[in-house]
Amino acid sequence: MTRVLDVGCGDGSVGVWICEQLAEHGHQVEYVGVDLDENMAQAAAGRLQDTGTQGYTQAGDAHTAPPGPYDAILCFELLEHVPDPQVLLDALEQRLAPAGVIYLSTPNGTFGTGNNPHHLRVYDLEGLLDLLRRRGLLVDGVAGNDGVACAAYRPKP
Repeated sequence: MTRVLDVGCGDGSVGVWICEQLAEHGHQVEYVGVDLDENMAQAAAGRLQDTGTQGYTQAGDAHTAPPGPYDAILCFELLEHVPDPQVLLDALEQRLAPAGVIYLSTPNGTFGTGNNPHHLRVYDLEGLLDLLRRRGLLVDGVAGNDGVACAAYRPKP
C-alpha cells in the first residue's frame, strides 16, 4: 500500500489525480488529504468518491494531520503562505516513512506584480532547492513554463 498525505489539499484535484496515476501503474494507494478550509476538505472527499480512490480527508494542517508513516507527502502552493517554513517541513518530515519523499511546489518567484497579500515570502527554484538540500537529499527540481517551481527531497535520517 502506497500512502499519500496531501497537506493543503484544496479540492483534491492534484493529489487525487496523482493517486489515480499511481493506481493506473499498479500501485494500491491510500490518499489522506488535509486542508484548513473544511469546505475544501469536503470537496476533496467528493473527488475521492467520484474517482473511487481509497482514502479520506479532514479539516486541519500539517500539525494535525493523521500520523504516518506516508510514502509520499504532497505540499503544493503552501510554503509561501506559512509563517515559518522550517516548522512546516519539520511537521511533514515527522510523518514521512524512512524511504519516503516530500514533494513541494511554490510560485517560481512572483506572479505578475508580485502583490499577493497572502504570500509571506517568495521562492524561486534556486531558493527552494537551497532550502531543501539543507534538509536532505534532493530528488528532483524543475521550474515549469506555468511559473511554478517544483521540488522533491528525502529528509536526512
